[in-house]
Parts: sequence; structure tokens; C-alpha cells
Amino acid sequence: MNREQVLQELKAIIEEYWSKENQSNVVNYVPAFELEKKENWSLNAPHHEQEILKDIEKYLHYAVRTEHPYFMNQLFGGFDLASWVGETIAALTNTSMATYEIAPLGSILEKTLIKKLNTMIGFRTLDNPGEGIMLTGGSNANLVAMLCARQKKFPKMKKEGLAGKKLSLFVSQDSHYSFSKNALVMGLGTNSVIKVAVDKKGQMLPEALEKEIRHSQERGEEPFFVCATAGTTVWGAFDPIKELLPIAKNHQLWFHIDGAWGGAAILSERFSFLLEGCEEADSFAWDIHKLMSASLISSFFLCRHSGILRETNSLTEGSYIFHEYENTSYDMGPYSLQCGRKVDSLGAWLAWRHHGDEGYQKMIDHLGELASYLVEKINRTPQLELIREPPFLNVCFRILDSLGKHNQLNLKVRQKLIETGTAMINYYSDKGVVFFRLILTNPQVKKCDLDQLLTKIIDMAE
Repeated sequence: MNREQVLQELKAIIEEYWSKENQSNVVNYVPAFELEKKENWSLNAPHHEQEILKDIEKYLHYAVRTEHPYFMNQLFGGFDLASWVGETIAALTNTSMATYEIAPLGSILEKTLIKKLNTMIGFRTLDNPGEGIMLTGGSNANLVAMLCARQKKFPKMKKEGLAGKKLSLFVSQDSHYSFSKNALVMGLGTNSVIKVAVDKKGQMLPEALEKEIRHSQERGEEPFFVCATAGTTVWGAFDPIKELLPIAKNHQLWFHIDGAWGGAAILSERFSFLLEGCEEADSFAWDIHKLMSASLISSFFLCRHSGILRETNSLTEGSYIFHEYENTSYDMGPYSLQCGRKVDSLGAWLAWRHHGDEGYQKMIDHLGELASYLVEKINRTPQLELIREPPFLNVCFRILDSLGKHNQLNLKVRQKLIETGTAMINYYSDKGVVFFRLILTNPQVKKCDLDQLLTKIIDMAE
């Protein structure tokens, strides 16, 4: 089979997949042990193009449809055609982001996106351009933030290591688990991550942060980093940036904002107030694949301090790839922890090119309206209970059981939703209470979808 025939068959497969966008199940669920035995996954013998095309059909059959209106399981969802085209072209050209030489337009587009994001959050000014890098997710962005913070405060550690120092960092008790993983990677130990108490809304308490910093100093530790979460994973809470910043500055600590989920709030008339004061932070993590429908992975680390990324990540090795030439300032490799890195900028840039600021504002404000509508609907439904008033797009609720076995019922219904392919919504357990954690991130969702979803959940519970 020649290339043209393969493309024609592949086009037909994709069109068939798209045609079932709203009619099909969210997932054709099969338990892992059954699916592993169900098909032949062998890599030993060569396979003809027709067999490869059948493999693609098979993959799509079992894949979770994250563009489905009832996929509300994670902090991403939906489908953006412009971004998908960008991802396809990036794979077609199959290049790396190490240097301008190998990725000319990819390098320019990444820098363009970084300038745009830094301008929006206030890092880019007439006096300071700011800087940033695309990377493999919000967890990696938080790691780079920690590395930059350590480099800023302890520049000798880059070569000499910890040298017996006991460092400490401060995050809210509802922060992302990546900070503990990053402490593990950096050799700081997970005990170096100090979880600061939050209020009833899930926001870090400023007085608790001050207290924890002083206790850490009394123990002989050396604090170096504070993170405010802009959109916690479960509740969608935003830590009070303007109240936490003076504390970090007073103790000369790097102040990072984990806006992987909530960074896009800056684009919204409805939610932008939640990020007030972000321009004074030192760094910012932002995943535009989470709330702006760009393809996975479109993650950014942004920094107010120009030059710190190169200072943190660049080494004297690598002269075989990094040279001094007319385009050196466009080489992204010396700013990155990675060497090989795919061109994620094209899909992200095309998506923004398509929607523009106004389109994204309408998209996020629409999701905010849906969240308010859903909360009102839950509060008016006797069989359901809202766990907490949502500050953002995370709606947490549970089904009430007439026999009082609320946890068992919610877990059974959640599993049945997946097994039948009806919907995919995650759950969480807080203080012994199990509840649904529904995420509104797909801009294609309508109020009627939410009405039908709640009806399906109640019917299944009954």
C-alpha cells in the first residue's frame, strides 16, 4: 500500500470516529486483565499496513473520548481542531526544540507564546522581558520553579550539592502532589515539603504560613520557596496571593504560583480577580491544555527573572549541539532540563490564533455560568447534596442514600457510570465522605447536557 492509500484509509477512520462524537459511549470499558488477553499485542513479526490501520481502529474503539460532554473526570477535556492540526504537523515534521537550527518556526512560536503569557500575568514590562519554557506538564513546571528558587538562593548547590543543608518549602495542604515528588527528585526529602493549613474554602491561611516558616527556622532548616496554588485539584481553591506575597518577601523566599489549572482565569472577566497580585510573584506554572482546549501537553513555566533559567539549567557540556551563531538567543535547549523535546508550540499557537483573547474569555466565562447553573440544579435536587460552594469550575457533590450508606452508593454509581460508558467523573474522599468531583473544562458542554447527566446519575442510583 502506498502513502496516498494509507492517508485515504486513515482519513476515513478519523471521520468515522468524529461522526460518533456525541452518540457513542465515553468509553467502551473492559477491565485491564480482560483487554490484555482479548487482543494480540505482539511486536515480534512485521505487520502489513492494513493490519496497522486495524490497530488504529482498535485503539480508537477502546480510547476514552475526552471530547465527550460527559467526560468530566480530569482537569482537561474537549477537542480543538486547530490545536490537533498543529500536533499532526509537528509529528509530520518530527523535529526537536533544542535549537533554532532544527526548529526555526517552532522556536519563534514558543517565544511568542511565552511573551504573550508573561504579558498577561504582568511579568513582561518595559523594563523586564521575563522568560519561560514549554515543558512536559505542570509537575515539571513546579520542579523547574523549585530548581530556580534554589539556584537563586543557593547558587553553589548547582555544583556542590546540598552540602549538609536542610532546605524547606511551603505549600498548602491541598496543593498538588508534584511538590513532594519534586523534593524527592531534588534530593531534599519529602519531609522538606511543609503543608500549610487552609481555611474552610480551601485557601492557604497567611498566619499559618508565617508560623510554619518561623518553626522551620527554629528547627535549623533553611526555607527557600513558597507556592500559592491557583486552582486546587479537588476544590478549585485559589490561595490569597496578595496576602501571602508580603510574607514570602519578608523572609526572602521565592514565591511561585501553581496556576496549572487556574492560570487561564486571568483571561476571564468572571474569574480574573482570583489572580490579583500575580505580577509580583517570581514564577508561574500554566497548562493551557487544561482550560483552553489545546492538545496535551501544552505546559509553560514562566518567570519574572530574566536569565535564571539558563543559570539554573545550562551546563558547559553540549558543545556538539549548542554553538555561538547568529541565532543563539533563539536556542531553547540551554533553558530546558530536557534535550530532545517535541514541538508543542505549534498546536498551542494555532489554538490561540483561532480563538484569540476574546474567544478564550467567552469560553471560560461560559464554563463559569455552567458551574453556577449546576450548583443551583444540585441544590434544588433532593437526592443530591453540594459538598462545598465552588470558587471555580470544580463542582463537588454526592448522592444521598435513603439508608444512610452514602459512600457505598456513590462509589457504586461512579463505577457503573464507567462500566456502562455513560459518563466519566472522578471522586474524592474527604474526612470520610466520598463524593463526585465534577470538572467543567469542555467548552462544548451545554446546560441540557448537565440536566441529562444528573438525571442519569439519579436514575442509576435508584
